[in-house]
Amino acid sequence: MKLFLRPVFTGVLLILSIYSVFSQTVSSISITNSLISQLKKAEQDTNRVNILNQLVSALTEEHYVLGLQYADSAVQLAAKLNYKKGLCKAHDLLGNIHLNYTLSYGKALSEYNSALELTPVSDWKQIQ
Repeated sequence: MKLFLRPVFTGVLLILSIYSVFSQTVSSISITNSLISQLKKAEQDTNRVNILNQLVSALTEEHYVLGLQYADSAVQLAAKLNYKKGLCKAHDLLGNIHLNYTLSYGKALSEYNSALELTPVSDWKQIQ
């Protein structure tokens, strides 16, 4: 009886693992598609900066080059609008990409410093 249960249990675990990975991928794709759809409709305002930053967060793990492009767009628009919270978040996201994906530690440090310069210490928790 034990010999029979072991392969069954292993098979069930394998199926559940595959389903979990698949559902996470589908969920990630639907979130990304939803954000891209919102971005197409968004005007050149702070809402667009927030959508760009969310898109960077959603895309970076799979497509960090696209994440860099969207983060750069967020930085440019946030600077144009003088939207400090969005600009700070975009610099933080760029720092994360450079630190974890491009391995450009100098660029990462520069982005993190740019984010810190924009925000007083009392506001750090609000930015996240």
